[in-house]
Amino acid sequence: MTTSPTIIALRADPQKDADAVLRSVVEQLLATGHVVHGHLQRQLDGKDVPCNVELECVNTARRYSISQDLGKHSVSCRMDVAEVDKLAESLADSLNAQTNYLVINRFGKREAVGQGFCCALERAVELSIPVLTVVQLGWHQELLDYASPWVQIVDPCKETVLKAVG
Repeated sequence: MTTSPTIIALRADPQKDADAVLRSVVEQLLATGHVVHGHLQRQLDGKDVPCNVELECVNTARRYSISQDLGKHSVSCRMDVAEVDKLAESLADSLNAQTNYLVINRFGKREAVGQGFCCALERAVELSIPVLTVVQLGWHQELLDYASPWVQIVDPCKETVLKAVG
């Protein structure tokens, strides 16, 4: 690999909606003719389901539930690991030399240990495709450990992200 890929991670901020900023950036990239692959995260509201999350494909707008219904009193993680793994593998397989950007909804616990969307992230690195993602406060160091020196963690501001993607 002759050029270093860039991983631009929007810092999750309780005062700013990093997902909305990422969505806006992706919409602008698509509108200007860039080939973008990946998923945006949608947090679904629900009093009884605190972790009800869907991923939306940036190309088709198709939504995939990545949450499991474990019951009203469950305190376990509701992530549907099998569905995430299936989406990640499909995403990694979709990347090619014509792809301009990869969008991964989050870099989190599973990615920090080489699981989750890491297969897509690693494929993007192989192809020198810039990656856009969101990283929660507790996972900054793990992202830096995983992918330094390619990582740039930025504030969730559309202008800042667009400047970082060049």
